[in-house]
Amino acid sequence: MMTIRIRHASDSMGYVNIELEGLEGTYTVYPSRRNTTNGMDSTFTSLREVVNRRILMPAKNQDDGQSLFHVKGFGILISKTTNRRYTLNNMPLTINDILNNLTRLLLRSVYINNDAEGHKQLWDYFHRCVKMPAELSYVLENRVPYKFVDDDNNVKQCRLNVAQIGPEDFALELNDAFWYDISLKDLRHFTNSYLKDSRRGRFYAISPEELAFELNETRVSDAQAKVMKAFMTQNRQSDAVEKRAMGLLKGLSDNYERISLIKFQTGDKQEIQDALLVRGKLTDWIIADNGMKRGFQDVSTYMVYSVEQGQSETHPLIKLNKLKGVDDNMLLLRGPICIDNMMSGASKGDQYAARAMAVMNDHVLGTYVSTVRGHLDNITKDTGNMNAGRVLI
Repeated sequence: MMTIRIRHASDSMGYVNIELEGLEGTYTVYPSRRNTTNGMDSTFTSLREVVNRRILMPAKNQDDGQSLFHVKGFGILISKTTNRRYTLNNMPLTINDILNNLTRLLLRSVYINNDAEGHKQLWDYFHRCVKMPAELSYVLENRVPYKFVDDDNNVKQCRLNVAQIGPEDFALELNDAFWYDISLKDLRHFTNSYLKDSRRGRFYAISPEELAFELNETRVSDAQAKVMKAFMTQNRQSDAVEKRAMGLLKGLSDNYERISLIKFQTGDKQEIQDALLVRGKLTDWIIADNGMKRGFQDVSTYMVYSVEQGQSETHPLIKLNKLKGVDDNMLLLRGPICIDNMMSGASKGDQYAARAMAVMNDHVLGTYVSTVRGHLDNITKDTGNMNAGRVLI
């Protein structure tokens, strides 16, 4: 039996075990922010390294060219064919695809029961992984990154919309409402050129005009190229992320009774900004933009310690009609509390959502985030009243 222990990406010091029947050894995975590449999750990247060293490489060196093992009763067969190509459960794949799909499957197995229904779920998930590579799943959700040089020799980074129009057929939006067909194979090459900075293939450092010709075999005019570049410039990554972040804030407020969109100000001289006021199990919280662009802590989290009427230059002031019957309330806050993302590059909207979901369950948050633990302990020690920090009615 091989046991792979994955440490929680938190301060809880806990582990999740993945057991593989038919293999031997015990290995531990330590997710780290330093172990993130190309926007991939650090847990995925760290597990992928262990899978490569302890499962895939030994399988490649087997005398009979085969390695069979089971996870949750689901059989996994890695085979080397006579022409030194490889298959995963008799499906021909590249070594890199076998490595990615096997890692995704093992992570998924953590949430699957070891029964007939669980076996079916793993089988279905395995086929989805094979049919939809990880990088294409990413761009369908986040749009595909692209960069080009404009007419003033400035490098412009943007995101292009991607749509799946068939089992292995996709389309890229290069201009407003103008879509260009692209195959699954070509989309992978295009994505890797800009997501992973792969310089192989014809898509790396390709201009918008050349890209349109490659996909449609039709030359665009100078005027059309100018409009195309203007459209792409409007879809800059930073602007798209910011727009998505603000949309997500409103969506969270509309869909969760315990989350409200508020106006927040940390002092009279500070700019009033949109923020989230979240009702937790123990107290209330404010999540606000801190103006940083580091990708792992671009929003600040404040714990509401008490609510008082009146105004003060030294305490944050918020205005919201859902407060305790008072238009203006002075909130005594603790923070900002350091809560980092494990991986860098997370959009601001995703950071808002992740922290909002976390503080809604603040009764367990302290177990996993040490910087929060002391503040939650002080609620009962200092106030003796668990409702002292309540803002929402």
